[in-house]
Amino acid sequence: LGTVALARLPALAAAYTGQIETIADKTYTIDPGVVAGRTITSLYARSGAGTCTATLYNAASVVGVVFVTTSSTNATISNTTVAADNALTIVVTSNIGAENVVFSVEYTQ
Repeated sequence: LGTVALARLPALAAAYTGQIETIADKTYTIDPGVVAGRTITSLYARSGAGTCTATLYNAASVVGVVFVTTSSTNATISNTTVAADNALTIVVTSNIGAENVVFSVEYTQ
């Protein structure tokens, strides 16, 4: 048996997804410390009602910002390379009656 170089293996694509029924202006931890380095490829959020702003952080760096509505779109993202042990958080601000907020943070590793 031989070994395969890491560079020859395909990237693993996955996502953090969730729903927050009654959202508040605060920090929500998505992953307190990623187990392996990864690259964020997409940030999406929408609400069942109301609005808020959701900012995804990679440690202390902003990855993307979504103005969450009932018809939100994907965020423009930056600071996408997440080192092992970095936390991923979503900070919610400017909440105006937002309910049933769903989110997806897609990544490869």
